[in-house]
Amino acid sequence: CIVLVPQVGSHQCVTLPKRLPDHDLLKDMEPLGWIHTQPNELIQNGAQVLPAPDVVMHAGIIEDNKKLWSGQNEIIITTPILF
Repeated sequence: CIVLVPQVGSHQCVTLPKRLPDHDLLKDMEPLGWIHTQPNELIQNGAQVLPAPDVVMHAGIIEDNKKLWSGQNEIIITTPILF
């Protein structure tokens, strides 16, 4: 099952709901992560890195949803937008 939460954003930032989705059908499932599209990769010292605002946002999601998301098993996919 894939659940996509409502979000508003651009290639520079995204606003997600404060709480993760909560529904009876999701009770036995755990969040795996989130997907971030961006216009280009951020490379530092030859490795792709997550932009600082995304790190802060992710830490906030974990902090606000400790019962649902342990912060141990998440996946963050960043992918460039190709036109």
